[in-house]
Amino acid sequence: MKLSREKRLRFNVWNDYFVSGSLVDGEWKMREGYTEEKINNFFQSTKYRTYFDEKFYPKYKKDQCDWFSGKYYYPETYKKNPMLDGEWFVKPTRGTNGDGVIFTKDLTKVNVRDAIYQRHIKNPLLYNGRKQDFRFFVVLQTYGGYLRTFIYPEAFIRLSFKPFDNSAWDEKIHLTNYEFYVKESFESREKGLVKFSEYEHRDLFYKKFVKIMQDFSQEVFNRMNGYNQRNLIHVFGLDIIPDEDFNLWLLEINEGPGPTSGLIPKLPSFFKSYPLDFMHSVFDELLIPMKSDTHIRTNNFDMVYEKQLKYNKWIFV
Repeated sequence: MKLSREKRLRFNVWNDYFVSGSLVDGEWKMREGYTEEKINNFFQSTKYRTYFDEKFYPKYKKDQCDWFSGKYYYPETYKKNPMLDGEWFVKPTRGTNGDGVIFTKDLTKVNVRDAIYQRHIKNPLLYNGRKQDFRFFVVLQTYGGYLRTFIYPEAFIRLSFKPFDNSAWDEKIHLTNYEFYVKESFESREKGLVKFSEYEHRDLFYKKFVKIMQDFSQEVFNRMNGYNQRNLIHVFGLDIIPDEDFNLWLLEINEGPGPTSGLIPKLPSFFKSYPLDFMHSVFDELLIPMKSDTHIRTNNFDMVYEKQLKYNKWIFV
């Protein structure tokens, strides 16, 4: 089955929507039990859209700078070089996997236009001597007259490849990029990710993350409320770093987060079921009820925000 450009883009945004196979040179190879009709019905549904309009959330890093500037959980960040002292990350606006990131102690030597300038968290809380951050999966949904936000509690912790050293610049020290472990060796892959559920400070940080998401959800609500509405659902990945004072800092939001099922061979043995478990939970608990006009009943998700929307009319596409 050849997928249209629009459908391929939606696959990229949702990363394996249907968890039904893999994309090879634009050709979708379906797994047993899935049919072209079933997939087409998913994409052509008149009941919902599988993505939010960009005006309702901050898509790119520069948008996030505008959106979160001044929030207690967002590091000092600028859309152009502030020429200030200190240590800074310079991140390409649309970069991924740490590509093109610059770490500098002298902004006078940096001139990158399409980037954000984010102050370095000097006192990161370390995990076995390494820098860490959390990847949380969050689903925003408008359905049945409400905006709802769901968190998938089983987040995962990503670790830097090398032990932390604040006096040296090395991307393997300051970036928590799992690809460093993948490229090193098969054995090292088991060391690059940690289950959040087994984390020493899990309960404390989860409560703090819930508060951040409630604040973010209220901002989304303020932008949506009072307009025509439709059934929408979108998966986001939020990258969070803790510091030694047990504060959480939002580094960025990803609108098409991984890992996807295509990365399963690269994942640690104890994480190989994670992508499929997550996507099945999205479908079973959140998406299928929208398709069948039934109530949302969560099991693996925590609903942390729910507020009734005002609207002129509710549109079905």
